[in-house]
Amino acid sequence: MKFVIAQLLGLMAWFIDVTSYWFENKKKILYVQVIADVFFVCHYCFLGALVGVVTCFICLIREISFYVVNSRKGENLVYYFTVFLYIIVGTMCADTVIEWLPILAEIIYSYALINDEESIIVGGIIDSFYWIVYGIVINSYAGVLTDVIVIISNWIVLRRKSKEIKKIN
Repeated sequence: MKFVIAQLLGLMAWFIDVTSYWFENKKKILYVQVIADVFFVCHYCFLGALVGVVTCFICLIREISFYVVNSRKGENLVYYFTVFLYIIVGTMCADTVIEWLPILAEIIYSYALINDEESIIVGGIIDSFYWIVYGIVINSYAGVLTDVIVIISNWIVLRRKSKEIKKIN
């Protein structure tokens, strides 16, 4: 039963997470991702995936912090603080290379968050590849589905933005 609940929570997180990248504004992307992260924390908790739980919890803190901070200096502080937290979590919780993948993914995505919206979209694609491998290993079918759809969705968004830029020029 816990497994079914985990997958249902993961599917809810999936829907919310995928739609976050459709927004044009960084603040809106972050706001929606905070909601998705709550579901992802619960999803990985029900799967018994400690690294997933802690990594997503730090994501939640990171996204709330980026949402609140209104300066480049503040964003850089959030970035360095979350990278520090991810490294601490990795050294304390990750026993295998596979368990380091979500941590590395979120370090990369954190860097994308201190840049523009297009960087966030590309960062989401890179982030998802790492999470797919982790999700397969821990039987997070909803998580794998999420990341595959994020990759496809973000690729479509990037192509659409590219076409819009070409039309303007």
